[in-house]
Amino acid sequence: MSSPTIFRAMCGVLMGDPSSPTLWNIFLSTFNLIHDPNDLDLLGIVISHLEHADDIALISRSSHGLQSHLKAFETYCHTNNLSISAGKSWVMVFGRLPSPLPTLYLAGEVLSYRDSVRYVGLQFAAHYTVKRDSAITAAGGIAGCDLIIGHRRLDPLIAKQLYSALIDCHLINGCEIAIDTDKHLLSMLEQVQLLFLRRMLGLSRRSMVAPLFTETGIMPIRIRRVILALRYLIYLLKLPPDHYAYLALQENNNLRTQGRKCWLSDLDWAITHLPSSTLSLPPLAQLSEQSVLQLIKSISHESDAHLQSEVDNSHRLALLHNRREPQKEGPAKYIARTLRHYLILIQNHDHRRTLTRLICGDMVPLTFRASSLRRERTPYLRQNKTQRDVGHANHHFIQNLPSISSFNV
Repeated sequence: MSSPTIFRAMCGVLMGDPSSPTLWNIFLSTFNLIHDPNDLDLLGIVISHLEHADDIALISRSSHGLQSHLKAFETYCHTNNLSISAGKSWVMVFGRLPSPLPTLYLAGEVLSYRDSVRYVGLQFAAHYTVKRDSAITAAGGIAGCDLIIGHRRLDPLIAKQLYSALIDCHLINGCEIAIDTDKHLLSMLEQVQLLFLRRMLGLSRRSMVAPLFTETGIMPIRIRRVILALRYLIYLLKLPPDHYAYLALQENNNLRTQGRKCWLSDLDWAITHLPSSTLSLPPLAQLSEQSVLQLIKSISHESDAHLQSEVDNSHRLALLHNRREPQKEGPAKYIARTLRHYLILIQNHDHRRTLTRLICGDMVPLTFRASSLRRERTPYLRQNKTQRDVGHANHHFIQNLPSISSFNV
């Protein structure tokens, strides 16, 4: 009889290995800490430590409580013949930093402090900057591939698919937990999205913002992050009462009723500060799956209405006023935000880019003399300008081109 071979996992905990975390969690089920007055509790349930396989987090509200937990953990490891990697351990402080920083020990070594760490795949602290840089890297990879292979002629439909697969995942990362309450941090993500959409449509850096979304069908990242946070709220509402996340939601509700900052109050702030928003987050007692879904629908509708108002109120976007989108079956109908037909049907890249720039108001008079000015002229001067240049306004010029007018622009 041959001797059994040694089992070796071919993938790590976060890559789908089911044995490693399960066996470790069973082994560490005997690990307990003595209750400390500074332990964190959720509705009376104490949570002083978290484990996922051999990734362990000890939690306390004071340095003395944390040092006590570190000593107890060291004793447990010594009793169960486990070695401690003190060099891979660190301390992170949430909230106001004490002065001076207390010195904490584990296995005789001084633990270092960090302001940015990753635990079980979740990035703490400098999250926006990290994900902004990741999104820029992904966008640069797409642009580089387009430059080398596509010669800057990447099809908008393919570009949208690449955006959804490679860039959007970074821009929405952690949005369920980290609610956007800092406009500066949010703008870092918005600028990455705007930069890619302008390159996707072939528009300049100073082009108007609204057509970037109405012509591609992509939702503004600010709106998308709020909607995903609301969908996470639906998940929390459906959890059983003994689930830790459900207990945290109830504690959040207590903090919100007391007027303190918390996840629910931040989510309410983010909703009320959306562009042209008239909505807010109701109290937790009035929330249900259906009510949150209706709130999501209202937010999406208000966002599309805001984009359409930006288009309707701009003289540079006169070609997009009262526009109808052709359908495969039936008459053309109004759609506020979708990938437009001319971006798909026009195969010639130069023709598509020129038409897109004209429609989106990104052509200056030096490029196309009948295009709209950056600043609105008086009606008399504007009428003289269009009649002097081509005899008609922009939309009259397009309607007289058979190959373009067939697209019902």
